[in-house]
Amino acid sequence: ERGFGNAEEALCFVEPETGKITALRSDVTPQIARLVSTRHADGPWPARLSYQASVLRRRRERARLDQQVLQVGFELVGPSAEQSGDLEVLQAATSALSAAGIRDFTVDLAHAQIVGALVDPLEPRARAEALECLALKDQLELRRVGARAGLSGSALEALVALPDLHGGADVWPRAERALTGTPAE
Repeated sequence: ERGFGNAEEALCFVEPETGKITALRSDVTPQIARLVSTRHADGPWPARLSYQASVLRRRRERARLDQQVLQVGFELVGPSAEQSGDLEVLQAATSALSAAGIRDFTVDLAHAQIVGALVDPLEPRARAEALECLALKDQLELRRVGARAGLSGSALEALVALPDLHGGADVWPRAERALTGTPAE
C-alpha cells in the first residue's frame, strides 16, 4: 500500500519468478502530490512536473475487466496567476498532441468542485460508484447509484446531467439550467 494511496487504488500480486510483491497503481497524481508536499514544500512555485507510468484502470462494470494503460501527464502545482495556470496546462496538452502528429482531438474540461459538491455528501462507497459512473458516462446507473444514496430532486438531476454537459458554447446555458438550485451552483 505504501506509495499507492489506499489499497483499492492498486492491484498487488506476487511475481512468480522472483516472489516479490508488485503493484500497479490506478493514478499517478496522488504520488505527485506526496512528492511535492515532502520534497518541494518550499517551492519554487509554480512547480511543473511530468511523468509516464503504467496504471491500472479498474472497471467495475458487469464484466469487471481491468486494463493496464500508459498514462502520460504533467502537473502544474502551486501558486500561479489564476486562469493563466489553466491556460498553460491546456496549451501544453494541445501542443503535445499536435507535436505527436495528432490533429483530430477533443479537450474535455471539468471542474472538480462541481462534481464534488454533488458527490461529496454521499457515503464513500456510493461516492466511488458515482464517480465511476461519471467516468463511464453511464447516466442510467448514475441515477440508480444517486437515488440509492439518497439523492433526489435537483441534486440528483444535476448529477445525472453532468455526462451530457459537453460541447461548444451551448454548454454554458445548459450547465446553468442543470446546476441552478443545487450545491454545485
